[in-house]
Amino acid sequence: MHRRLTPIIWGLSALTLLTSTAHGDGNAYHRVPETESDALEMRTIEYQGGTNGRMIIEVHNRGETAQDFRAEGLFFVPAGNPEKAPQRLGAAGPFELMDGKQATGKPIHQVSVPAAQSLRLALHVFCIDSHRASPNSLTSFSAAKKRLPGKLRGKIDKETKAIMRRNGNRMSRRAKSDIQSHVWRTRDADWVKLEGERTQEKEPRGRPMNGTEQRHRRSTRKPSR
Repeated sequence: MHRRLTPIIWGLSALTLLTSTAHGDGNAYHRVPETESDALEMRTIEYQGGTNGRMIIEVHNRGETAQDFRAEGLFFVPAGNPEKAPQRLGAAGPFELMDGKQATGKPIHQVSVPAAQSLRLALHVFCIDSHRASPNSLTSFSAAKKRLPGKLRGKIDKETKAIMRRNGNRMSRRAKSDIQSHVWRTRDADWVKLEGERTQEKEPRGRPMNGTEQRHRRSTRKPSR
């Protein structure tokens, strides 16, 4: 009887190992792009949101000295076939430290990661492909190997800071809505290919708005007096 069970047990063990390895590879650490040191690496933990929301990441410093982390220009690519995948997500505005499973609520633009330690962060992220469907909290993402091009992220960062000032430096519902509209508008105005691009990604100017954009437009429309 034990001899019959042995192959089954080995088979289950191998399946468990393969499943664990596959999950680990999906959330593996990768070098944080455009940082001064190769010691700073990051991995995605989960996405919380829809058209925009919070990307929970873990940043690890494997070096011997503290390293500064900034989120501007980071973007995230959904898993699977790009032709069917939902929108990619770009970081904009301040982020927050995580205290356990909760964000601290204190907005910061830079954090020092101590040597040989890890920090969990909640990044505010916004959809950057207005013609694609929105992702959700079940969508798996990985960090892109490069940041958004300097010109694109510069425009997004500048207007995001202005929007935040107008909203008391709070990532309020109105601020999120205004930032999302700005990200889509800026991205569409000067399209550049990014990691996770479809074969024919950019659609002609003047195209009708899709469902995601229409819902966003309705939700942000100021009530008539």
